[in-house]
Amino acid sequence: MNPPSPRRSLLRRCLLLYLPARPGGWLSHLVFYVLAFLLLPLFMLLGIGDLLRPGGPEGGFVAMFIIALLTVGAHRRAAYKSAKVTAVIPTTQDEHCDMTLPFSFETPPRRRPAIGYFLERLGNIVVVFCMMGPPMFLCGLGMFILSIWGVNEVLSAYWPAFLCLTIAGLIFPLYYLSSGVKMREHGRRLGGRDGRPIVLQNKQAPVLMLRSFDDETLVDPRPLNFYQHRYEENLARALKTLGPVITIGHPGDEGGYNGAARLYVADSHWQEAVEYLMQRSAAVLIIVGRSEGLWWEIEQALTNIDRKRLLFFFPYVDKINPNASRYDDLKTFIARGNMLPRAFSPLAEERQRRYQHFRLHFSTHFDGELPEQLGDEQFIDFGSDGHVRLLKGKKGLMGLHPVNMLRWSGMRVLRYNVALTIKPFVRKLLERH
Repeated sequence: MNPPSPRRSLLRRCLLLYLPARPGGWLSHLVFYVLAFLLLPLFMLLGIGDLLRPGGPEGGFVAMFIIALLTVGAHRRAAYKSAKVTAVIPTTQDEHCDMTLPFSFETPPRRRPAIGYFLERLGNIVVVFCMMGPPMFLCGLGMFILSIWGVNEVLSAYWPAFLCLTIAGLIFPLYYLSSGVKMREHGRRLGGRDGRPIVLQNKQAPVLMLRSFDDETLVDPRPLNFYQHRYEENLARALKTLGPVITIGHPGDEGGYNGAARLYVADSHWQEAVEYLMQRSAAVLIIVGRSEGLWWEIEQALTNIDRKRLLFFFPYVDKINPNASRYDDLKTFIARGNMLPRAFSPLAEERQRRYQHFRLHFSTHFDGELPEQLGDEQFIDFGSDGHVRLLKGKKGLMGLHPVNMLRWSGMRVLRYNVALTIKPFVRKLLERH
């Protein structure tokens, strides 16, 4: 594969945000172009007219919002159509084969990008309303008490409304927050990318992400993070400068995952697939876990490829539990939102245990360079001189946020900028080409 391309110009980056990857699915492209370049500007002008004309209807802004959502959905659909590889891979068999590869593809779960985008945004809206529950409860309770005491005749007449507001503020977070979180996670899964075009089109060397299948649902538990993305999503976004991020998908998945594009291969071929992709990747990111399959992958990476292309990540382990009750989902969401010591300690302890297992298994490969304790750093790579380097978490503009003045460890350690932290690793690889 070709080496990583240099950084694109700003104009080209902006264009790539709006233009689909390549022709394919002409109807989806036509709908996207009509919405994006005809209807959206028209309704934007109508919305501005509504704003400038006092007393006028606000339909322009409402329509603009709806058209904007449809535009993004059409873009996702067009991009999905462009990424289909049915013309490249034979479709007469359940297991697709390409004679240039030493392994065979399996059919991935079906993607529904437009529906996924809609569900993710709808889930976010539900979560926002649920987060308004505590203020609603306190406001409704206070006004209800004042109305019962007869402080004001007008307030006394509306006591049923205040009672309903109090009940709604109590029930919404408890009952609907879990639904909103699950809805947006399901939407993110429907928007997962197919990794086959990245490998078959052979345009740019990808970034290979290796992890245990048990860690598919690891959440980045940074405090005050409304979206609560998985680690994989944040890492894939930070590494895209080097190339498209791919990974091997879990056989039998009912749906994909957002973040790295997935390749599905038969169980009998996964080792050949990993070895093939390692040799042809611009970089290899390994999310350190405990499974035997991952130990084998780490052994192969340390033995067979240039270590300067390796990046190890040691996560704070917080997984999504799809079978949790609504009350447990509420507690987990709140715990991730503040990350007090009681919630942070178990995540940190599991992370340190993973590091000690890693150090015990592979210390001979590092010639005693690994420290006894990992500390607060989450990334390890090899510098230009070939020696082990711990990448210190960098906050960037996050460091200016007032909450970073709080001193408990979860708030201090987890609020960092992923792209800024791994910038030395990315710069090292870009300078080589």
